[in-house]
Amino acid sequence: MIWLMIALGGALGAVARFWLTRAISWRFSSTVGATLLANVVGSFMLGFVLVFAVQNNVLNIPQQWRVFIEIGFLGGFTTFATFAVELRSMILSSPMKALLYGVGMVVLSVIALIVGAALSNLWLTNSFGMIPCG
Repeated sequence: MIWLMIALGGALGAVARFWLTRAISWRFSSTVGATLLANVVGSFMLGFVLVFAVQNNVLNIPQQWRVFIEIGFLGGFTTFATFAVELRSMILSSPMKALLYGVGMVVLSVIALIVGAALSNLWLTNSFGMIPCG
């Protein structure tokens, strides 16, 4: 049953990323911004969910719903492969732009994950009087 939850979450995450990419590429004529936004937002959400649902599990969220969100939805929503393709294209046309994009993607995604985890800890501490963890 877990694999089905992962598959369903992955499908929904991929569709959400598709619509995000469509909206941003329509507005800016490029998918680079959508890839950056999807990866940074997905990293933030993963940081928040990891602390909230896994480390503290305040709501006793069953494992199948955690994998639905973490592996399925966020795995389908974020996209390392598209990032790699865009980065390769940039390396061929503008190495400096590629360097900034590559470093920026990694740094912003890691910062977003840390901020998501910190905000989850803060929210849990203020809402439930829990001692922060992770």
